[in-house]
Amino acid sequence: LVEDVCSTLVARADAAGLQMHNEVAEETSLQADRYALLIVLRNLIGNAIDHAAPAHLNIRLLGQDLLISDDGPGIDEAHLPFVFQRYQHGRLVDQSAPGREPILEHGLGLAIARRVCEQLGWLITVESETHGEHRGTCFRIDLGNL
Repeated sequence: LVEDVCSTLVARADAAGLQMHNEVAEETSLQADRYALLIVLRNLIGNAIDHAAPAHLNIRLLGQDLLISDDGPGIDEAHLPFVFQRYQHGRLVDQSAPGREPILEHGLGLAIARRVCEQLGWLITVESETHGEHRGTCFRIDLGNL
């Protein structure tokens, strides 16, 4: 599923300068709602394309946690509590960066991802740094209730 999602977004990611790395082993198998996970992954990866690029995006499975992390500019600490709310843009600074075109968006992707996770008993969290060697954003989906 991760490879399927990445392949559908690769042209958009390449155009934005986001290099996607699927580190989930091909033989990995989980019992999960495929359509729900598809919605969550498309929203999270699409968000990285729109806000983190140019950057690297890594997708990996750590136990029952699916991690989607980038080394982009990060989300300002003041915006983190609001990134899962509808119509919020956690990376407002990116939109005004030199050379960036304004992004027309609705601010619904992360709210949709969280809602889908909540409906299935999954927990989605985010951590982000805007400076230093650990700069970037990591979304963690705890699939432990599968």
